[in-house]
Amino acid sequence: MGPTSSREQIEAYVNEVWPDYLRDLERLVAVPSVVDESASAPGAPWGPGCREALDVAMDIAERQGLIVGDCDGALAYGDLPGETGEQVATIAHVDVVPAGEGWDVEPFAVTRRDGVLLGRGVLDDKGAAVASLYAAGYLARRATSGRPFRRSLRCLLGASEEAGMMDVRRYLASHEPPSFLFTPDAEFPVCCGEKGCVNAEVSHAVDPTGVIASLSGGVARNAVPARAEAVLRVDAQELPAAEGVDVVFAGAGASRVVAHGVAGHAAEPAGATNAIGVLASYLLGLGCLRPSEREFVSLCKRAVCAWDGSGLGIEASDELFGPLTCVGGMLWTREGRFALTLDVRLPAAAGVEGVCSGLERAGLEHGCEVLITHTRQTFSTDPGSGEVMTLRRAYEEFSGREATPFAIGGGTYAHHFPSAVGFGPLDRSEPLPDWAGPEHGPNEGVWEHQLKRALAIYIRALEGLLA
Repeated sequence: MGPTSSREQIEAYVNEVWPDYLRDLERLVAVPSVVDESASAPGAPWGPGCREALDVAMDIAERQGLIVGDCDGALAYGDLPGETGEQVATIAHVDVVPAGEGWDVEPFAVTRRDGVLLGRGVLDDKGAAVASLYAAGYLARRATSGRPFRRSLRCLLGASEEAGMMDVRRYLASHEPPSFLFTPDAEFPVCCGEKGCVNAEVSHAVDPTGVIASLSGGVARNAVPARAEAVLRVDAQELPAAEGVDVVFAGAGASRVVAHGVAGHAAEPAGATNAIGVLASYLLGLGCLRPSEREFVSLCKRAVCAWDGSGLGIEASDELFGPLTCVGGMLWTREGRFALTLDVRLPAAAGVEGVCSGLERAGLEHGCEVLITHTRQTFSTDPGSGEVMTLRRAYEEFSGREATPFAIGGGTYAHHFPSAVGFGPLDRSEPLPDWAGPEHGPNEGVWEHQLKRALAIYIRALEGLLA
């Protein structure tokens, strides 16, 4: 392979193709590619929207000079063959979450406003998907001009990332993983680790003669709830007022206690206030709960009083992953039992087995049953490996900032592969205006210059990885 491109050559290419990039992004965003398995068909396991989005992405890949492939609609890819069979890959996804409410612009269109691109998927993850294909297009130009690369490149295009990542599971069932992969479905500089997780349910039998008739709260297991409530067999007039709590008349001798908190994501609970904890503190302060009720509510308070798991004795932290997080996400009364869901994101220093043992021990102390519903080990790739250093240098060259590796509490495609990282396109060092929303929210937005810079970074990074 010949010498690497100059920064000026890469930036000139990005400026040259940018109008075409935007047109292709507009085509892709216009497709409401929400997974709908109820409408699955041969060649379209995730529904017609995801099938259409894959077709658009494959057309883009083909026009960039890649050899396209279709894995029965589960996902697609574009290949740039190298001199050897050793393969490097990227993986982005073309499915999106539903638009939802609260938009000020058309969700399934690209709106340009004051340097920001708005539309469902511009950030997560269609903008990055198109960028990965245009980066491959630059390399394809080089290869056809007589400068082939040693390694081969495969740009994978998922279509079920937002619904459990079954796309990549199907792919890996019949394909060997690449020697190295990055997914442009994260943040810069480079995400080298993903916390492990333990999901659990703790429960206790309802006392039919007790004070608490029912408990409920939360909308998702992986979110800090903003609301939780209890229906009590106590007259509303007998209950005290408290900050963050509303007491509502619910009939003769009954009341509804509604606790309010501040919502947040389970992966980043700092700054949120768990409404289940507010409710538990209030109920325990009444002094009238039956012993079995007090045990369950006390465990709820222990579980959510501190987001680092210290209330349950499972706290842990390390340099790459940071602290363990523990969130009580949903509270319900069902089939004669009170239940609380727990979402624990853990660093390597904790270990899945240790966390499970800690939860079971805490449950036993309060006479509660603990059911472990899901576990996933921590995942990491060496931040000092040659491939990761190539990415870090590419980011530093075009951003002018130090590329300090980090880990996240969420999960990306990366943990399905033996050697993989998350790599952009979001750069949180440049906050968006208040009117632009985050991924999954209304008015989803991304700085246009961040996507342009990401394209340049991906070109430089892939050029080094394929050498």
